[in-house]
Amino acid sequence: MGVAMIGSVERLASASAQAAVLAIAVWLLCRLLRATPAWRHALWCVVLIRFALPVAPPASWSLYNWLPTPSGQFFAAQTPPTRHS
Repeated sequence: MGVAMIGSVERLASASAQAAVLAIAVWLLCRLLRATPAWRHALWCVVLIRFALPVAPPASWSLYNWLPTPSGQFFAAQTPPTRHS
């Protein structure tokens, strides 16, 4: 797997994890607040959009800015060594 492909897979995995966290948060909000159907629909549309867009625009107010950045060691350990001629 090439370096560009590994970066793409890493970004896709990160976006999927973020969307899953958002889905859990929306589910909890809907359960705890007993939101009306219109609000539930609006919140789940946000989750759907997040799943559909693998790349989100950067935002300074994002909760994910508080998390440590991935080091990429998992993917780097799996790449085979390259031969130089």
